[in-house]
Amino acid sequence: MYSIGLDISKSSINVHIPLGKIDIEIDNTPKSFKSLYAKLKKLYKKELDKLIFVFESTGSYSVSLYRFCGDKGIRVFMINPK
Repeated sequence: MYSIGLDISKSSINVHIPLGKIDIEIDNTPKSFKSLYAKLKKLYKKELDKLIFVFESTGSYSVSLYRFCGDKGIRVFMINPK
């Protein structure tokens, strides 16, 4: 399993990708999710199915990312911030 850490806000998402120790910031939009997914496909290749996105539930800010992950078959661990 490969955990991808995400910190979600209204307009952006900070992403930590352990492979290559990459930290990036993307927009909180479906277009940016697709771009991130393409980047992860290049990095993880045949192990893409072992990815897990880890982020805290931020209400409406995290819903579209959660749905995107469901569409792409990416497992999600949503952390309760309390």
